[in-house]
Amino acid sequence: MKSHCEHRQVHTLQDKIDAASDCPVPAVLRATNSLKSPTLYIFTSGTTGLPKAAVITHLQSLKAAGGFWAFGATETDVIYIPLPLYHSAASLIGIGGTIELGRPLDLSEASVLSCDIKLIKQQSVPV
Repeated sequence: MKSHCEHRQVHTLQDKIDAASDCPVPAVLRATNSLKSPTLYIFTSGTTGLPKAAVITHLQSLKAAGGFWAFGATETDVIYIPLPLYHSAASLIGIGGTIELGRPLDLSEASVLSCDIKLIKQQSVPV
C-alpha cells in the first residue's frame, strides 16, 4: 500500500495504519445498540472509477455469518474460497461463516475454475 496518492479526492490508508495505536479499542467505541448500525465498509471501484463505500450493517454481517449453517454446513466441514476476496459474499459469508462454524478456511490463489475443482477434489472439500 502507498502512503500517498496523486488524486486529491483519494485518501490513503497506510499512513492511518502507521499512526494507529496498538492498544485495544475501548468497549464504549465497540458497543452498538442497533443491528442497523454499520459494522464495516467494503470499498468498491464504483461506476465513476473512484472508490466508494458499501455500508454493511451488523444485521447483514450476522445473516451472512449464518449462511453456511443455513445451508447445512457443520463444524466438520472445510470451507474453500478462491482468492481474491473481491466481493462482499466472499468475505462476509466465507470468513464470517467459518468463524461462526468454528472451522478452517482454505484460501486458494487459483483463479482458473479447472484448478479450483482439482484442489477441491484433492482436499475433499465439501463446501
